[in-house]
Amino acid sequence: MVILDFVHYTQCFSFFELHWRIRRAFRYEAKNNKLPLLYIATNSYLCLMKHFVTIVFCVLLFNVSAQSLKEFHVTERSSDGTSVVQANARYPDNAMILVYSAMSNLSFRSSVGGINQQQYNARANRYEILVSPQRQILFVSAFDYIEQRIALINPAPKNVYYYEVEPRSGQDEVAVYFDVTPGNAKLFIENIPHPINTTTRVPKGEVSLRIEREGFRTIEQLVVISEEQVKYDFVMQEVDVVPLSIVSNVSEAAVVIDGKDRGQTDSFKRRNMFLFPGIYNIEVRKNGYISQIQTVEIFENKENVVDFELLKNTGTVEFVLIPANTGIKINREVVCGERIIELAPGTYRVDLEAEGHQSETFTLTIDRGETQVIHKQLNQQMGSIQATVSPSVAQVILVNNDGQEVERWKGIKLLNEVPVGEYTLEMSAPGFQSKRERIVVEEGERTVVDITLSESQSEVVTSFASPNRMKQSIDVTHVFQASVVASSIQNVSPNLVPFFGLRYTAFSLQDVADSPFGFFIEFNTTSNLFNSADYHIDQNGTIQGLSNQHELTFSSAESNTNLRSSMLGFGYSFLITEMMYLSLGAGFITTEVQYDGFISDEVGVISNDVTISKAPKLGDEWNTYYSAGVQFELGGDLYLGVNAVFATDEYVGTAFQLLLGVAL
Repeated sequence: MVILDFVHYTQCFSFFELHWRIRRAFRYEAKNNKLPLLYIATNSYLCLMKHFVTIVFCVLLFNVSAQSLKEFHVTERSSDGTSVVQANARYPDNAMILVYSAMSNLSFRSSVGGINQQQYNARANRYEILVSPQRQILFVSAFDYIEQRIALINPAPKNVYYYEVEPRSGQDEVAVYFDVTPGNAKLFIENIPHPINTTTRVPKGEVSLRIEREGFRTIEQLVVISEEQVKYDFVMQEVDVVPLSIVSNVSEAAVVIDGKDRGQTDSFKRRNMFLFPGIYNIEVRKNGYISQIQTVEIFENKENVVDFELLKNTGTVEFVLIPANTGIKINREVVCGERIIELAPGTYRVDLEAEGHQSETFTLTIDRGETQVIHKQLNQQMGSIQATVSPSVAQVILVNNDGQEVERWKGIKLLNEVPVGEYTLEMSAPGFQSKRERIVVEEGERTVVDITLSESQSEVVTSFASPNRMKQSIDVTHVFQASVVASSIQNVSPNLVPFFGLRYTAFSLQDVADSPFGFFIEFNTTSNLFNSADYHIDQNGTIQGLSNQHELTFSSAESNTNLRSSMLGFGYSFLITEMMYLSLGAGFITTEVQYDGFISDEVGVISNDVTISKAPKLGDEWNTYYSAGVQFELGGDLYLGVNAVFATDEYVGTAFQLLLGVAL
């Protein structure tokens, strides 16, 4: 038999379920005449009453809970004379906030996350809070209390600030009405938000009131709350935007104001904009730097400039590596050509690699602001060479890829600890054909070479004078070079006088693997007219057949001094390095100087249009000169020479010679 008892009805969780149960029970029992209809109605009534009482109880409980939240009473206090010593190695530049309170369950937060440490000193009944030295709002909260703002602070490093927080009694509150225009403004009493244009409960006595809205002038004043006045009227005045300049020490830094992106600093490291007067949280951030947040108040009649100095969130690593072409990978990513690298603080894997060298891997840990210099020299990969060249008198030269001679020997040689890479063996012997052989040395491997030179069948000789070239020739290489000699002319001209000529060099290519050499012959000549000064002539001199027992003076006309000179020399050149020859020479020089003018003594002009030769005729007298310099083989059969010339001639002194020519 189905019986609906009271327990079933008390388990109903909704009026829909209750309604469904009653209808089903009514139909079943009415059909079977088991129970009277009055019993069903009675149980339904009791179930409805139970739900009604439950709903009323929940509403009352919610209202009581909402009205039971308490408020703080926050005041700023002066120092009590107690000595406060900050000894915190981790935050040495933080400011200290001391909040006195008998409540041990308070917690604090900063509008910019500037709290680095907070603790309760039960002995002194105070909270000791370390905050970063930046503009911020400090809040206090506790269980069963409304969070409240303590103060807007801009603490200086290592300063101490004092506050007191106590619970506010609910018996001192008055229900008041704040009529504020515009209607969407925000009202704060003792830094606690309150509704406007409706009734709200406010503590009795003098309280700080602040009304703010963007585009309107903020209202801040002290108001006395009492039962005598329960309505307050406020009308806010509209204000216009004001300019704001955000100055940073970096460009392209993002600017965020109250959580909204407001662009980036420009190339001048500034971001200019317009804002309504008020209080804003401004953040400036950039990758690789530590973000900075400031709580800033923007004023109407004041220049608003906010400075941000971002500190780099990186360290610097400088690599000094051998060999110089060592490649660097950081966390397996290639660093192209950089040797001074900035990295964010952390730990990195570093791989160093270079061709022909053993790679090296190590771990690098870098801190912010740290600079590390890392010196690393990679070990070369080594192999060996076992060389046998016949005949036994054959000369063998081992040359590396850079054209540098590594080793030289005759016949047979075992070389250990040879750096890996490609090499060239150059082999020659009298009566045998010279030969070049390319070999490769691999790490940990021995390269075996066994070569027999072929007997020579002709007079053709292969030259290895330079490892970077091969040339076949018959006995002699002919080099013709144009010559320019720049010389100073004593007693005639203060300027350099050019000599032009030709040098011919015959290089012998026999036994050039040891030291190629050559002989040269050269000829240079010049003929120039100069402006001349007056010249003094000895009284015993004979000029154009004139004799005079008096002292004579020769005066020349303008631009009528003629200098003619010729140089004939020869010398020897021999190889001193791979592509450079030393040249030593000597020769003879003859010079003739003629002046056109007139002769006078102390009385007057003796003769006009007189030609005076200050030296013997050209070729009558020869003096010596010496030269020394270098010849460079430029490639493509071009030769360049530079020489210094020293002459014993009366007129031609020290000179410099430049040669440029080609081998034919």
